[in-house]
Amino acid sequence: MEAGEEMETTVINYMKEHRMVEKKDHLVVGVSGGPDSMALLHFLWKYKEQWGADLTVAHVNHCLRGKDADLDQEMVESYCEERDIAHHTIKVDVARRAKELGLGVEETGREVRYDFFRTLLNNDPRGKIVTGHHRDDQVETVLMRILRGTGINGLQGMEPVRADGVLRPFLEISKEEILAYCKRESVPYRLDATNEQDTYHRNRLRLQLIPLLKTYNPRVEEALLRLSRQADEHQRYLDRQVERSWSACRREKGFSVALFLKEEALMQKSMLLRAAKEEKEKAPLESRHLDLALKKIRDQEDTVWQLDLPEGLQLRRSYDWLVLEKQGDKKTVDDFQYSLRPNKTYGFPRLGIIVELQEENPELFYGKQQKSNEIFMDYDRMIKIGTTLTLRQRKAGDRLLNTEGLPGRKLKKILIDKKVPVEVRDKIPVVALEHGVVWVPGSAESLCFQPTENTSRVLHITIYNVQEETND
Repeated sequence: MEAGEEMETTVINYMKEHRMVEKKDHLVVGVSGGPDSMALLHFLWKYKEQWGADLTVAHVNHCLRGKDADLDQEMVESYCEERDIAHHTIKVDVARRAKELGLGVEETGREVRYDFFRTLLNNDPRGKIVTGHHRDDQVETVLMRILRGTGINGLQGMEPVRADGVLRPFLEISKEEILAYCKRESVPYRLDATNEQDTYHRNRLRLQLIPLLKTYNPRVEEALLRLSRQADEHQRYLDRQVERSWSACRREKGFSVALFLKEEALMQKSMLLRAAKEEKEKAPLESRHLDLALKKIRDQEDTVWQLDLPEGLQLRRSYDWLVLEKQGDKKTVDDFQYSLRPNKTYGFPRLGIIVELQEENPELFYGKQQKSNEIFMDYDRMIKIGTTLTLRQRKAGDRLLNTEGLPGRKLKKILIDKKVPVEVRDKIPVVALEHGVVWVPGSAESLCFQPTENTSRVLHITIYNVQEETND
């Protein structure tokens, strides 16, 4: 078997192992015109009939290299036209765009390319992006992450198949093999002179650091790839364990502090990362953020707090409850206030409740045990203190009426003592008169209006959730 055929066999087996391509897939191939992407395009074109996949070539002219960039574009277009391959090109002044965005040229170029690729996919469920990243790129990626500081997840390097459908079929072959393949298959390509300049961080790493490391270990690239594969095995195992612990601790949007604290530190950090990834695909949390979060969570004296994290994420604790979400996702509650009158039933679909008010015989209620969703009030005493009974949300400075009918304890303090979560407090309906709160269902009621043996009229208020029966 010749070298080119051996390379093709390696790539085909790698693609099968990772189930990269299926029949009728639409492959958008990022092609710059360099040897890596041109070899990839040639390989995919050669085998597309065998796979039954459609090819679309995407080329971005970054306007960074003047005439050379235009020649790259012409070569890619010519190659595609000769083989009847669908192709699309855009020209973007990346240097200017980077300046406008306040980003680096490399980062901006990457964003421009992938935005273009996704546009060409046009939300096609069979669509996938294919890039020419190879084994040497993987070595550079792992080394760069080590230098920046990374965990096991970062040591994995680039994935063969990303969660968003980006494929990297060449990760098992070297640059040297790619160049030999281009020569054997007569694949045209153009060299980017900027790849030999030490202006960019990755170039310095490839041109200076890796050759230096080879003087210590001639097989340093193999060692880094082996480290990457081992990290991948460890991370996959850890991910499975995290899912088990996550399922055990998970409660709707958040998770239990008590169950969370039973886990080992590694699992706790992994669960926080898992929560962050639910909100942002690329979780921006670093070790220092995770350490700070764990320090606060473990402080059992401070059980209500919020911690701002990068890129708009926020971790909130409310007693035994942890929630990590984007700050913009926090549900705000619209103001509500409704007048209530005796002997009427009100439905409030927006609040998910029904409120029933009935004037009753006091003999039925004197000394009777109330349920958490009802209150018995001395109606005559109530109207001496206030005439307007309302159902509303809590307000700043709210106080529960005391036994004399005057403002007493702060409602905020009562809810804190009851350990009502912060995010729930504004959603709880309260029954109030003009000068203070009469009743917070399930949490507090004023003793001012308790029926006595002298009560002549009782106002019986009941609040039902919409899913409850009202005749039990």
